[in-house]
Amino acid sequence: MKFIFSFIFFMLVGFSFGQSFVISPHDTAGSGEPGGSFELEVYIINQTAEQRTMLATRKNELLPDENWNTSMCFDVQCYPPYVDQVGGNIPANDSMKFSITFNTSDQPGYGEALVVFEDYGSGDKDSVLFTMETARQPVFTITYKDTTVQGIAGQDLEGSGYFHNISNDSIIAYVSRISNDIPETWSSVLCFNICLPPYLDTDSTKLGPGDSLLYKLTFFTDSVAANGSATLAFYADAGTDTVKQLFSATTTPTALEDEDPIVSGAFRLLGNYPNPFNPGTTIRYYLPKAAHVRITVFDILGKTVAQIADERQAAGYQAVYFDAKHLPSGAYFYRVQAGSWIQIRKMLLLK
Repeated sequence: MKFIFSFIFFMLVGFSFGQSFVISPHDTAGSGEPGGSFELEVYIINQTAEQRTMLATRKNELLPDENWNTSMCFDVQCYPPYVDQVGGNIPANDSMKFSITFNTSDQPGYGEALVVFEDYGSGDKDSVLFTMETARQPVFTITYKDTTVQGIAGQDLEGSGYFHNISNDSIIAYVSRISNDIPETWSSVLCFNICLPPYLDTDSTKLGPGDSLLYKLTFFTDSVAANGSATLAFYADAGTDTVKQLFSATTTPTALEDEDPIVSGAFRLLGNYPNPFNPGTTIRYYLPKAAHVRITVFDILGKTVAQIADERQAAGYQAVYFDAKHLPSGAYFYRVQAGSWIQIRKMLLLK
């Protein structure tokens, strides 16, 4: 009889010798894409034989930026983000869902919120730390064919690779030259969807799911041995992560080019600058002695499009300006002939 009375008393006071409630974690840590809303939840279990009034207070909220916020729900009743304390009644020996929603921005980040649960009647407390991390899933990869290129002074040196769309959707792919640390007499040209003039830095195009496209960065060097570099940035649509890659070029002289033309007494073609150009460029060369100079420009099919010099010139450094405003964009070659000395170089007109 005494045992039965003690058991009934124990039930009526609601397990007064222990915690009146326990928390059953369901989802307390989440992850996902930036810009989404993510609900995390726990269940509060009433361990007593009477209804309990529970309070949930949000404390120590740490969010990555002002565009993140959290909002809480107790059972089916939800509250706006500015409400820090919510509550509800849990029937005897029953449970109730509590959830907190992280509303994130379009930037990746990590946030957390500590929620303290309290039995209003008994004063029993417990707490749960909810965490949320957002990160972008990659939608593209970049492969590199040549990032370090070498050649003879005056050659065009090319770095290249592929932009791959690895997502299931079409994307707008961007390639941008974000640095261009090259000698003053060099130029670099970015080709992706099209080949850009040297003064433009960014190109973009649409890539379908699984598509790939070649990109190229060409260094147009002059006849003096030197080195230079440029950095390309790759990204897709607004807000995606950016991949950066440095491309470098080094030119070395030939035995003849390593000498001062005045000392060596040799003919020397110094190249044209700028290259690429629009609409004009200057071709420079050195004559160790007076000679009849003929400079001819022809297209990639070998057709002559201009003759810009055909005269006797004095010894020394010479320069001839070529105006190509009447010609379409494209690659051209110029041949400099001085007596028996002949040399040919390529130049690129970009309009």
